[in-house]
Amino acid sequence: MGDTKQIWVIGGRDGYTIGDETLELMTEAHDMAKKTDCRITVVIFGEALDETIALLAGRRIADRLVTFEAAAYRHYDPAAYMAALAQLAQTQPPDIVLAPATSMGRDLAPRLAFHLGAQLISNIQQIQLTPAAKIKIVKPVYGAKANATGNVPDDAPLVVTVIHGVIGVGRTKGSKATQIDRRSPPGTASQALASGYQVLEFIAADPRTIDIVDADVVVAGGRGVGGKDAFETVKAFAFLIGGAVGCSRPIVDDGILPLDRQIGQTGKTVAPDLFVSCGVSGAMQHEMGMKDAKYIIAINTDKDAPVFRISDYKVACDVNRLLPAVIKEIHGRSIEEH
Repeated sequence: MGDTKQIWVIGGRDGYTIGDETLELMTEAHDMAKKTDCRITVVIFGEALDETIALLAGRRIADRLVTFEAAAYRHYDPAAYMAALAQLAQTQPPDIVLAPATSMGRDLAPRLAFHLGAQLISNIQQIQLTPAAKIKIVKPVYGAKANATGNVPDDAPLVVTVIHGVIGVGRTKGSKATQIDRRSPPGTASQALASGYQVLEFIAADPRTIDIVDADVVVAGGRGVGGKDAFETVKAFAFLIGGAVGCSRPIVDDGILPLDRQIGQTGKTVAPDLFVSCGVSGAMQHEMGMKDAKYIIAINTDKDAPVFRISDYKVACDVNRLLPAVIKEIHGRSIEEH
């Protein structure tokens, strides 16, 4: 491995939209580059990428932005993606690859690691470079009840998948003039698309069963909602707006929701586009699990509830009076539109 670390960031897209996980990985790569000499390459697949290119280049973090553009890249296809990455690695192989711990990243990372002869570490929370260019990783262990920090040998390339929502997108901007490298599918990628298998359709996950970490909208209830029967209103509201249901620790302790729905220091960390807090006071332990949401709406009867400090929109009222009225209004508008 050379003196200058070659870092790849594998970007994730949902159809035409760049995912926040890509911006998080760019933030992590930027932090790594502060400690030692690094060259950052961001790789994006898709079609109609002009807006994506403007967004990512505008961050001024990457030295190079490589795009593979074709209709065939709109959705993830492992054979096509690997053919393109293999071609890219021929000219400038990476030392470290950051991929999102999404369904795409978890499938692509081991394939890429095998091709590169690299080490693979999955589902990490953080990767660090010391001033001496030594690699450290932070990874949840014991069912995410604790974190382990370890050193990684640097005698071979490293591929990691990073858990979404831990780093946070932030507003990090660098000072680099990003080189844009727009590419068409290599011949081997086109052949790969026509052989073996073909992606026919992507079906959106049911928000009632999706992992809250992967949800774009999360509706979380706390002790202020009341008992199990009252919590059904929170679930109904979440389903109506396409959100996943989460909760604070007391709801799990009371047996209303399982542990995998708990948000906070002893639960999961989420960073959705929209987080609706219903009857949650917002103790520090809970705040640590949701503070990086893009927009936070908080509903609480206590005007001095801690959650209001970090909320974009604050509603001081009884959630059990507000949500039924909102549900009724949404249903009414839906009927009028049809």
